[in-house]
Amino acid sequence: MPSLTRDFNSLYPNISIEIFQGTYIDIIEWIKLGIVDLGFLSVSSAGKLPIHSLYNDTLVCVIPKNFPVSHSDYI
Repeated sequence: MPSLTRDFNSLYPNISIEIFQGTYIDIIEWIKLGIVDLGFLSVSSAGKLPIHSLYNDTLVCVIPKNFPVSHSDYI
């Protein structure tokens, strides 16, 4: 985020950015109340809010080296 905001400020010096940090519930409420202009949410947490996916992340599971896996395709 620091380099993103720095680059944005270089291109648009008259626009200020204020970053809020909160839970998905906080972000949804801030958007609904107009406190923030945009928020970063997961697709599953957005509910009925319109959302544009910026990045699709692969879901992974970290397990011990000798974990007994009964199905090699999934856990």
